[in-house]
Amino acid sequence: MPSRLPQEILDFILDYHQIQISCMFTKSYNNITSSYDALRGCCLTSPSWLPRSRQNLYSTVLLQSYQQVNSFLDTVRSQPFLASLVRSLGFSDKGPRNPDREKHSFVPFGRSELARRLPNIHTLMLDLDWRQYPPKYCMLSALYPVTELYLGVQSELKELAHLIRVMWAFSDLQIIRLYERYGWDSVPWKTWSDADTVNLEQAAQRRACCRSLRTLEIAGPNLVSSLTFPPTLVFGTSVEHLILHWQPYLSGFHEIGQTRALHHISHFHSLRELKIVMVPFSYEFESTGAQATIFAQIVPFLSAVKNHKNLRRVTLRFELPLTSWQNEPISRRVFLRKLFVPAVQESVKSLPPSLTELAFEVPYAPDDPTEVMGPHWWMREIRARLPDLKVEVSALMFYVDEAMMQAKSTRVMELYTWAHNQVAIWPLWMPVDADTPEFERRWFKEIADEPRGVDLDVSLPPQPWQTSPPRVATQSCKKSRLITPAPL
Repeated sequence: MPSRLPQEILDFILDYHQIQISCMFTKSYNNITSSYDALRGCCLTSPSWLPRSRQNLYSTVLLQSYQQVNSFLDTVRSQPFLASLVRSLGFSDKGPRNPDREKHSFVPFGRSELARRLPNIHTLMLDLDWRQYPPKYCMLSALYPVTELYLGVQSELKELAHLIRVMWAFSDLQIIRLYERYGWDSVPWKTWSDADTVNLEQAAQRRACCRSLRTLEIAGPNLVSSLTFPPTLVFGTSVEHLILHWQPYLSGFHEIGQTRALHHISHFHSLRELKIVMVPFSYEFESTGAQATIFAQIVPFLSAVKNHKNLRRVTLRFELPLTSWQNEPISRRVFLRKLFVPAVQESVKSLPPSLTELAFEVPYAPDDPTEVMGPHWWMREIRARLPDLKVEVSALMFYVDEAMMQAKSTRVMELYTWAHNQVAIWPLWMPVDADTPEFERRWFKEIADEPRGVDLDVSLPPQPWQTSPPRVATQSCKKSRLITPAPL
């Protein structure tokens, strides 16, 4: 029976199930399998549904076992036109496994025939246990003519050094995204030796590696803080867009990795955009310890770009906390007060004159009210706390639903073996009627009255407004704009 909907509307609905390669790192593999099942069902529903459903079904292909690789090769041999639909190809050993088999199965990604039969592929994802693959075999991944590479990284020095050379084997890479396969439990206490550092840096200079690289994303969140963070020049010097997912720590154990990350930033002379994604264990604020200085640890990253003449945009994104150590919802005003400590304010003021936008991204969940304290409220509060800032300020609230939280919980369990059922509670933010300037003043006064090891300034910045504005009101501050909430 023909559909009564226009074909454009049908295509839009079918595109909703299209799988993005990035989802394979941010969502559970069970959700991805469900999307594949839905697209296969759409292909069999109606002749008018078939072309678009088939295109979406084959645009991103995920292979998780030796048998799947062979089956997919048989498919493209018998139906060559299907190979032209593939744009993104992923290999992973994290799929459903037979209990009788090894934990991570061997996935033969270095098949020259497979690379030859996929002429339109531009993105490759490798999320594998690299200890199972000989170095020469790993170099075969460069057979794929891709410009974007997603790479699951392990913290062991031997495998990481080898993966660096795998990256160098791709001649036309424009985008590299590194994701951590294991978390804090597996971060080694060893670091790069002086000889290893010199050898890698000299090899990078000789080969002029990553000449075409424009976007670099490092998502750990432990990679930025790890002792095994790659030495300088490994990613070249041509990066224009840098995204760092970072887990704040107090321990000096992690300062070595952070220092190396800062050295990389200083060599990216063409950097136009810096995005720092903070992934804390909890946003519960204490007057001493990690939560008292968690935001102050942003300062080194902001200070590292103060001499970059091409920098146009800096984004600070605050992700959901990893655990449920937070016992009660957070006050937005206390959050901002803790964020803009004097050190952060000074580092923001010292950003280069070329900067045109300072962006903030904060989460909200199903139970969090956003009609009154939405993006407009955040933007105006930030403006009030940075009165001397001369650049555009923007605020974005990204939505996190229950399905995303379930995927996040699964990811936390993969990264942190001790985090059993440690999921952040909801709602994340306090009710609007309770989150008042008086609460902020009382909170800081109570903290200041207690005997603590950290001195806090309890003075409250002036509040030029008395009531909350409508959600769609026009921002009166110079060079500010409103960004409406968007899905994550």
